[in-house]
Amino acid sequence: MREWRAKGQAKTLAFCVSRRHADFMADQFRRAKVRAAAVYNHSRLTRGEALESLTSGKIDIIFSVDLFNEGVDLPVIDTVMMLRPTDSKLLFLQQLGRGLRRHPGKERLVVLDFIGNHRGFLNKPQALFQTGDTYRELAHFAQRLERGEVQLPAGCFVNYDLTIINFLKSLVGDDLASDYEALKVSLGRRPTFAEFYRAEVNTARLRNQYGQWWALVREQGDLLEPVHDL
Repeated sequence: MREWRAKGQAKTLAFCVSRRHADFMADQFRRAKVRAAAVYNHSRLTRGEALESLTSGKIDIIFSVDLFNEGVDLPVIDTVMMLRPTDSKLLFLQQLGRGLRRHPGKERLVVLDFIGNHRGFLNKPQALFQTGDTYRELAHFAQRLERGEVQLPAGCFVNYDLTIINFLKSLVGDDLASDYEALKVSLGRRPTFAEFYRAEVNTARLRNQYGQWWALVREQGDLLEPVHDL
């Protein structure tokens, strides 16, 4: 709540994990004298009523569950609060997109992301800046960010804390297992060798350390069937 009071604006949409979570968050904010409502299927307040109340200024924040991810026009939203862990870049972009519509008097969108899951965190620069899927590519993105070389559309800017930049930069290296894991998380499945190769990993080290691709896959516990080397 402290971060929301310091950085939030007038009309906030928050994404929650469950009905219980949404009810809890709304109750905590109301106890602090913030006008808040929990909205989900069969909630006391319908989605339409909640949006009307938010637009008119009767409430300040909606805590929602699966009702506003997509297909809803929410131009008045000027603050989005991420409270739902997800490894999905698509879901993250859908939730972010709820606040990106232009509206009279709306100068910017503030996004408050409270999710500390490392996989979800690493997915976000991949989703927003198309950094690539390996730790090495994330590290290179941080280096470009530090040098001011990241190109953004007119009127947009990104401000990463120095601690985060240093963390991303630390991901660079020749750790094939880490590159494999990062690519697997990004794809949501076991990567192919072609995908691993296109991610610009050190294939010479792969040969030296493992002999061949399937040995790395076996070490990661992803070899489901015996493979006969040709």
